[in-house]
Order: sequence, then C-alpha cells, then structure tokens
Amino acid sequence: MNEYRKVIARSLLLAGIIASLAGVVVFVLLLYLKHHEQVKEHTVLVDLWRNYLYAYYFAVGNWNNIQDQFEAGMIGADAVHIVSFNLIDITGHQIFNYDLPSVDQTFKALHEPILVQGKIVGYFDLAWTSQSVYGAALWVSLLVICIVFLLAFSLLYRYAKRSWIQQQQLTYVLGKLQEPETEFDPTSIHTIHNEVLRSRLTEVGNHIHKLETVRRRMVADISHELRTPISVMRLVIEGALETNTAISIEQACSILEELYRMSKLVQDLQQLSLSETGNLALRKSWISIDSLIEATVDSLLPGVEDTQTMTFHNLSKNVSVYVDPDRVQQVLINLLGNAIRHSRGIIEVRHSQEGANFVVEIEDNGVGIEEEELPYIFERFYRSSNTDRHSGFRGMGLGLAITRGIVYAHKGTISVESQWNVGTIFRITIPVFKE
Repeated sequence: MNEYRKVIARSLLLAGIIASLAGVVVFVLLLYLKHHEQVKEHTVLVDLWRNYLYAYYFAVGNWNNIQDQFEAGMIGADAVHIVSFNLIDITGHQIFNYDLPSVDQTFKALHEPILVQGKIVGYFDLAWTSQSVYGAALWVSLLVICIVFLLAFSLLYRYAKRSWIQQQQLTYVLGKLQEPETEFDPTSIHTIHNEVLRSRLTEVGNHIHKLETVRRRMVADISHELRTPISVMRLVIEGALETNTAISIEQACSILEELYRMSKLVQDLQQLSLSETGNLALRKSWISIDSLIEATVDSLLPGVEDTQTMTFHNLSKNVSVYVDPDRVQQVLINLLGNAIRHSRGIIEVRHSQEGANFVVEIEDNGVGIEEEELPYIFERFYRSSNTDRHSGFRGMGLGLAITRGIVYAHKGTISVESQWNVGTIFRITIPVFKE
C-alpha cells in the first residue's frame, strides 16, 4: 500500500511541475503580447494627438482657446483613460495643463514636438492609463495551470498505476521463478500485457525449470554412479577385514574396474566443465584424417555385432588437418559408439573435404531420435527417452555434450538429422587449419 501511495505522490508532483511550467509559459507569453500591444498603442495615440494639435494650430494660427477644445478632442479616450495633458509653447511657457489622479498603470509620452509647415510650434506631454495586463494574465495562467494539472495528473496516474501493477505482477512472477521446486506455470503471467516481456519471462521460466530438472537429475545420476563402485569397494574391503583375509586377485580387479568407472566419470565432468568455459586445452598437430578415422573404426570393430555392418566411405584422399588427434578421436569414438549401440544393422562413416573444412558424417539405421528431443540432444545430462528402451544402455548424458565442446573448441560445428524409425545422421564440420 505504501508503494501505491508513492505512485500517487509521484503523479501529483510531476503533474504539478508540468502544470506550473505551462502556467509560467502562458503568463510570459501573455505579458509579451500585451507589451507588444502597448507599444503599438503608444505610437498610435501619440500620432493621433500630434495630428489633432497640428490641425488646430494650422486652422487657428495660435493656441488660444485650446482648453475649450480639449475635452472635445479626447482622442483615444474610448480605448484608454487620459490622466494628464500638458501643452507648452516654443518658449517653454505652459499653455494648458490637465491632470487627474490615477493609481493604475500609467504610460507617458514626454515633450513630443508639434510641427506645422516644418516649424516647431510647441510641445505636448501626454499620460494615460490602460487596463493592467498582470491581473488578466495571472487569471488565465491559473486557469491553464488547473487544466494542465488535471490532464497531466490523469495521464500520469493512469500510466504510473499501470506500471505499478506491472511491477507487482513482475515481482510475483520473479518470486515464482525463485521457487525451483514448483514447476513454472506460463499462465501465471497472463496479466502482463507486454507481449515481448511475457514471452521472455516464459522462456526464462521454462529454462530455469529445465536447468533445475537437469541439476536434480545430475545430482541423482552422479550419486548413483558413485554409489555403485563405492558400495562394491566397501563390501570387498569390509569382507576382507571381517574375515582377516587378503583381497583376492578377482576382488582387486573388481575394485580397479570400479575405480576406472569413477575416474572416467570425474574426467568426463572435468572435460565438460573445461569445454563449456572455453578452457579446453588442445594439442594440435598435422595428421592424416583418413588414418585417424580408419584407426578409430578398426578399434571399435570388435564391439560390432554379427548382424551389424560398418562401412567407411572416403570421398577425399590424403587430407591432412591441423587438430588435436586425441580429442578428435574421442569425438569419433563417442559418435560411433552411439551408432553401434542404436543401429539395427547398418553403420556408415563418410569423410569428405568441403572448401577449407573437412566433414565427417556418421549414419545409422536405428530407431532415430524424436523430433522434439533434437534441440536438447547436445545438452549435458540429457538422455533420450529411447535410449534405455531400445539399446538397454544407460549413460550419464555427457558424451554428446563433450563431443560438442570438443568440436566447438576446434571452431567447428556439429549437427544432427533424424527420422523416426529410419535412422540418424551426425555431421561434423571442422576447419582444416585453425590456430
């Protein structure tokens, strides 16, 4: 409620400032216009009296009986109020004087010459009053201030209230985003009218929820992967201690195998972290990509089932590339290993050179990857829903993420195409030479 009062107070303050500025501008403008009008009035009135006095002297030849004609000659009296008139001859003698007390604003024309046939025949002083502009300008300015204040406050209040409501809604949504244990509901922001903001908040909410899901799954998977080897080693060691017997060769081999599994997990996590932060070290050298692919394929052939066939198509002969051979071989092993596990019979490896890049494609005729899973297939700890169902292999979801990190470290690209129940193609493009 205090924030709402602040909204009203800010609206009143801004409206008051705007209205005051508008009033000052109007007041100054009216004063300027009135001053311009008074200057014009001064010139016209003095010229009228000079012409009148000229006509009188020209007709009579002297200033006799001028006082009798004065009131009849009150030129401009309908527009202004004459409060003083003084007629002086050329010797400085006062011929006629007329004065009225006045407290209003007085304008004067002093010692104005009267010319008749090119000769000065006298001088006159004239003073008159005009309606003060300050009062009228002040009232008009106050009226403008009131109108502008009401309009400005109305508009500012509506805008400020809408912004305040949006802020409250945004605060509520951000509060919901801070509750990762609760699945983000996009309908919670339906009252936010900004389409771009609503869309971005939806994306952020879904991304946070996905990250939280991945984090929980990662913790669970790592705990599971570590619990099994630790349990095996603990049972073996506890059994040896309880029976006071030495650990057998078979038991030592079992412990060593579990240690290898733990080391592999830690190494994968470290490698993934380095690749994601751009700190993955590469030991590049010039190698024959043909020989590297053939050696990798040969090393994996023992894992190929009798019902599976792996073929290698070398479309570019004798291509040398400047890469880290160990890292690139790890990429090939990861992709070929996935192809072997998921293939239903045919695995094809194609290598070619396209301009300044070499391209490797690995294709299998497995069940494929569902279309909605393709955007996430390279994310860490992501496992396809078809992995356990069709291959029986359960991994950590690190292989493809590490593969992408290695390819990116070589300034290359990796993509995947897949059709359900047809197969999958992974395509790697890496520059032949890149420092």
